[in-house]
Amino acid sequence: MRTHVTKGTDGGHPSPQSQPSPKGFIPPHGGYEKLASYPKTQIIYDATVRFCDRFIKPSS
Repeated sequence: MRTHVTKGTDGGHPSPQSQPSPKGFIPPHGGYEKLASYPKTQIIYDATVRFCDRFIKPSS
């Protein structure tokens, strides 16, 4: 009985992780507060904290 041999990759194409990011893809400064979704996430976070403070025991 013969076993199947798998072919290896040729290594000619770099993986997406090894490719450099285009210039300006992620700016060096913050600015996330200016995003339209940021105020909504703050409300959700604050509500989650209040819920946990009210309904979840600290010892749990």
